[in-house]
Amino acid sequence: MKHTENLCNWACGLRYEDIPEDVIDKAKEQLYSIIGASVLGARSQAGRAAIAGLRAMDEGSACAIFGSNERASVANAAMANSFLAQIFEFEDWAVYSHSGACVVPVAMGMSEKLNKTGRDLLVALVIGNEIAGRTGLAIQRGAHVGNSMPNHQADAAIVASRLLGAGPREMAGAVGLSCFMAMQPAPVGYLTDAKGLINAFPLHAGITGALLSRAGVTGNRDVLEHPAGYLASVSEYLDLNELAEGLGDRWVLRTLRSKLYPICGYHISPIHAALQIRREHNLSADDIESVDCYAAGVTLYAGSRFHTLEPDLFTRIEQGDATHVPLLFDVPFPMAAAFVAGELTPRQYGMDYIRSPQVRDLAGRIRLHVDAEMHAAYYRWEYAARVVVKTRDGRSLSAEVSQMPGAPGHEFNVRAKFEQALCSIAPEDRVRRAGDLIGDLENQATVTDLLTALRPDAEMLCAATAEGAGLDATAES
Repeated sequence: MKHTENLCNWACGLRYEDIPEDVIDKAKEQLYSIIGASVLGARSQAGRAAIAGLRAMDEGSACAIFGSNERASVANAAMANSFLAQIFEFEDWAVYSHSGACVVPVAMGMSEKLNKTGRDLLVALVIGNEIAGRTGLAIQRGAHVGNSMPNHQADAAIVASRLLGAGPREMAGAVGLSCFMAMQPAPVGYLTDAKGLINAFPLHAGITGALLSRAGVTGNRDVLEHPAGYLASVSEYLDLNELAEGLGDRWVLRTLRSKLYPICGYHISPIHAALQIRREHNLSADDIESVDCYAAGVTLYAGSRFHTLEPDLFTRIEQGDATHVPLLFDVPFPMAAAFVAGELTPRQYGMDYIRSPQVRDLAGRIRLHVDAEMHAAYYRWEYAARVVVKTRDGRSLSAEVSQMPGAPGHEFNVRAKFEQALCSIAPEDRVRRAGDLIGDLENQATVTDLLTALRPDAEMLCAATAEGAGLDATAES
């Protein structure tokens, strides 16, 4: 079966009217979440450095960079926005694929550059998620999972080509060009800000492939399914039937999981349970003797993966050999910081918290355990956790979360996440207008009004940047 051409035929033919209303709503949810995450990322030292570095690569000014007043070429603006969404692990995923930090920057950048309508943008977002979800399912048994899944060179090329108005043959060629150099992440990059590039490099290849194909450069139009092609290069196990199954009927975007907290998705339920205990019992960190966290095996694996480093992670951060990024995949440190602060936001990954003796001491008294039932439920897409706190006065306090907030059927107010991110850099009326425009995107003739509403106020941005020093998680040299 010609899977690449089949996907491109579907992507070229999909109309707004073909998409169920609840799927369109999920596309809007993703916009709120990813733009909000990017705005927060722009306030970090790593985010500001990435914007400066990418701006230095070109003199372009076609497209906006979220959370700043900087502009760049479409490819570099999309790279910057992807990096910003990823730097605090505050994005989303659908099925196995972390799609939002790739699909949203490409679709927004190309829509701005080409003056596309709101409906054009929404259709492109849906297409990108459907492609990302299916290529992710095809390689799910390979070595790379979750955010490391190396599949975004395909969805980025298809989204960019769709907005360029490409036909199926041109679009398939774009995928072939984008996917020629198959990218896989080096795991050591999760120790530093390099992890923020995990979708950024693939989407740059996707936009480049789309533009080259439009100009007449030829790419392999069977690159996804070929035995020597893209998917075979990034995964030792393939199920190519996943690429076509339920296309246009089983909507991947319905599985979207937006993040309530900036942390690995496997750890959202433990953090939610911990904060629930703190709120319900008016608990302070000094009241806590010990914490036991029960969850699926993947939480134990991911949440302790950096605990055996030599020198240890905190020493590496002080030496400048690591940043806050590995702490986004930890459990004891973020949970301890959440108990101390009463929240988990990007600020809790700043150096004030990383160096806090109170946070570090409490983190050392948090233990992780595998719960057999929760581990079995994980394979049914249920992310459960139970947290038990022993207090110094002898009480045992517990909270259990059966499913992570943000999962289907357990949604939270993602627009509030978006507005909270923007409120420090734009006036309240403009923030509300930006939210309203996303909510009514299908009726917008262009995306220009939305991008205008997202533009920061210069004075507020300056003040937020100065205040944002608390978000910086890099030791001073």
